Amino acid sequence: MTRDYDVTITETLEKTIKVSAESRQDAERMAREQYGNSEIVLDAENFVGVDFSTDEGREKLLDALLVCPGEYPKKVQIGSTLEDLQEQVGGSFECFCYNDDSTCILACDTAKIYGMPQNRALHDDDGRVKDIINGNFLVIGLGNDDFASLNAEQMAKYEEMFHVPEAFVWTGKRWMSIPMEKEDVAKLARSKAERSESPTHDGKAARDFSSTKSAVRKSHDCER
Repeated sequence: MTRDYDVTITETLEKTIKVSAESRQDAERMAREQYGNSEIVLDAENFVGVDFSTDEGREKLLDALLVCPGEYPKKVQIGSTLEDLQEQVGGSFECFCYNDDSTCILACDTAKIYGMPQNRALHDDDGRVKDIINGNFLVIGLGNDDFASLNAEQMAKYEEMFHVPEAFVWTGKRWMSIPMEKEDVAKLARSKAERSESPTHDGKAARDFSSTKSAVRKSHDCER
């Protein structure tokens, strides 16, 4: 992962002049005055050296879209290190391109194994659910050889695409996605807030998430 470094370049110019004065201090004072009045000018002919110094580097920050189960997407600014990205999605991740627009989705590669909540559906050309992303995921840009920030157009595109949180129904043959109502999203948010305040509410948010639609049954793994 890349970092931003401040490299300071210092050029040294040197010129020797003759000054008639009663003392060394007077000679230096007179030279300073002449320099300040632009009577003495140093140019490229007076170049004697250059020095480079570099700071420790600042971590490159990326503008990305964070999508969490049962929540509206959020624009986030995150670090670009592997650890930063893993923290956002909850572990090691896979990266896949959903559209040919220099973006990709980063999702936890063990989210289904560990039963993370279903998040958003990916649809085929006929509008049917072809896969479900479990757990948090990021939509992020792609540079020439690294991840990059989403531009304004990409940010708006994916915010609209994933704007409405979804619940899911297993029909016996395939998954069907159901847009969550605003009241259900607010209810889930309150439940998560309560859980964060008290460890005794560990299972409450998951129960509330599964009850946002009475038709939602026990989750089954969705094969990629």
